Amino acid sequence: MRIIYLAAYFYPEKYASDFIYTSVLEELAKQNEVHVITPQPCRGVSDEEYQNFAEYEEKNGIIIHRFKMKKESSSTLGRFLRYKKCESGYKKIVKKIGKVDFVFVASTPPTMGVFAGKLAKKLGTKFIYSLQDLFPDSLVSTGILKKPSGPIWWLGTKIEKKTYALADKIAVISQNFYDNLTQKGVDKAKLALIPNFIDLGQISPIAKNDNVLFEEFGIDRAKFNVVYAGNMGYAQGADIILDVAEKLKGDQKVHFVVFGGGAEYGDFETAVKERNLTNVTVNPLLPKERISEVYSLGDASLIICKKGVGKTALPSKTWSIMACNTPIIASFDLDSELAETIKRASAGVCAPAGDVDGLVKAVLDLKDKPISVCSRQYLQENLSKETLIKKYLELFKAEE
Repeated sequence: MRIIYLAAYFYPEKYASDFIYTSVLEELAKQNEVHVITPQPCRGVSDEEYQNFAEYEEKNGIIIHRFKMKKESSSTLGRFLRYKKCESGYKKIVKKIGKVDFVFVASTPPTMGVFAGKLAKKLGTKFIYSLQDLFPDSLVSTGILKKPSGPIWWLGTKIEKKTYALADKIAVISQNFYDNLTQKGVDKAKLALIPNFIDLGQISPIAKNDNVLFEEFGIDRAKFNVVYAGNMGYAQGADIILDVAEKLKGDQKVHFVVFGGGAEYGDFETAVKERNLTNVTVNPLLPKERISEVYSLGDASLIICKKGVGKTALPSKTWSIMACNTPIIASFDLDSELAETIKRASAGVCAPAGDVDGLVKAVLDLKDKPISVCSRQYLQENLSKETLIKKYLELFKAEE
């Protein structure tokens, strides 16, 4: 069986779901011929890696084809135009590969679904779509659009409907996503609920006494340390950490440790200094190889979002925190998949998104009455890499 995976980003690039798709493709490649077609790397790579890329490479059984493409723009329009230009590169390489049994893509960028679906139809083959982001819903939740209306919303809705119509199977990462699609009229027979998995062999708890980050960043082990690690953009609403820290200035035992990046990171760092928040330590994001150290550092770890964003997002950091058996303190929509997961796994507490006083209370409650969680066991039983890769393989087998 020959499978082509069309990727906007791929090794050696760094992106949120690289581990998921690389793992699935490597497993598929054990019994099938798997081709990845992708533009030359630009995201999270050095200038040398961008310039001196290999147009053809075999890695762990996967055949990787790369074509020349200019670097990614920082603007939404610039990225969109680059994605559209990539389509000709995909077509040229597909033509060279020859007969194909499956076209497989993920939902980044949103336009990829329609392109891949049409390509699969032209090739007379099956199209499998993996949905990581609800589009165009996410345009509103992330602040790109103020409300679900206007020409961009209309275009996004057209893209969404066409993609779902063209797909033979759609893998969705959460029950909320599944419900969203069925409410939009997508046939349930097309849908497969396959959450993002975690490789527990790569992330594990580290005892406080053994965690070198305390010395590296001058963090006091005796304090109740609350960690936030991740992107700082509109959707996250990281400024709530500032307000909570302000209210807890007088509590000498509570300290916030932030490892951040993204559009609002600089403003956040500046605000900490301007507001003289001595109970907040701010650092850039650390490499993903240090995830175990980061999420084992805190007595609790924060997951936050702006009100209304939670229904279209299930942060991947959730599994990393749980893998370290660290209690979660979430400031998130209470009717979200995340809130339900925290409750089901007894993984921590959830305060309403945007509720500063609610988040303050959650921090103080855990400080005064610490809890012990066994979240890692929950992941082992429900979200292990082996279990969920098997579901992806079954998805392809069912469509043969």
